[in-house]
Amino acid sequence: MHITDLKTWKILDTVYDVVWLDDPTAFSSPHRLEKVDLFECKISIFKKRKESNLSRSLWKITYGIAVREFDISEIILSENNGERVCSQLAMLTNRMLIDNKFELYLDKWKVLDSIFSLQWCQHWEEMNCDQKLVGLTDFNKTSMKIYKDSRSEPELWETLFHETIHVWIKKMPIKPLEALDDTNEQEVIIDQIGVIMNTIIQDNPSITELKYLD
Repeated sequence: MHITDLKTWKILDTVYDVVWLDDPTAFSSPHRLEKVDLFECKISIFKKRKESNLSRSLWKITYGIAVREFDISEIILSENNGERVCSQLAMLTNRMLIDNKFELYLDKWKVLDSIFSLQWCQHWEEMNCDQKLVGLTDFNKTSMKIYKDSRSEPELWETLFHETIHVWIKKMPIKPLEALDDTNEQEVIIDQIGVIMNTIIQDNPSITELKYLD
């Protein structure tokens, strides 16, 4: 399927109608070619662009709504009321969807220009860590370890997304989150973004099956 085949889109507890418009004058500026009506639960996106750009617009709106639902103040209070960070997250999420098969227990996982080897660990000893962390990224070895024993698929996806977001913050960088590097606050926000990503993808599974016509 193609992105314009999407007619509805679930963001957390709300299902939005998605409308693909041909008229750019329906939007506030040439730089904002997407909008949302929260009262009518309608998302409108300018259609005459590359499909990857359309997907990014949809994710940008999604993050804009979700970070407010989760009340992630570090993003909301950042540049342009969080719009820049939501745009970055949209671009990165879209790139992740394009670059990777969406299957658990893959051996490789691409994050921007790096390919990480994935190790799915059955025992804590395999994690080689003093703490009982369920996810661990080694940037020097470009590897990720994920503890899998007795954990559900949503939990495993959220851990993989969590480790992916750590890489995003290092590579982009996403300034409000980079400023919190190695703090508990950063870990909490990354957890929240990981939950948002996983919830949206699980609720809208067709997003992982898109074919892009660029």
